[in-house]
Amino acid sequence: MRYELDEVYAHLYGISKGDLDYIRGTFPIVKRKDEAKYGSYRTRDLMMEYYNRYESIGKNRFLS
Repeated sequence: MRYELDEVYAHLYGISKGDLDYIRGTFPIVKRKDEAKYGSYRTRDLMMEYYNRYESIGKNRFLS
């Protein structure tokens, strides 16, 4: 649920996908642990999934 909230806040603050990806890149320990445990950067993948889902719904529809 926290990832979902992070992505909602990203949209509300107007943070682009590229900027959000850059921000995620500043957490190398999370990336390293994800890759060791899951074989991929799972945290980033989940967050992008939520970002894309929220983007497709649209801010106005989600907040009303």
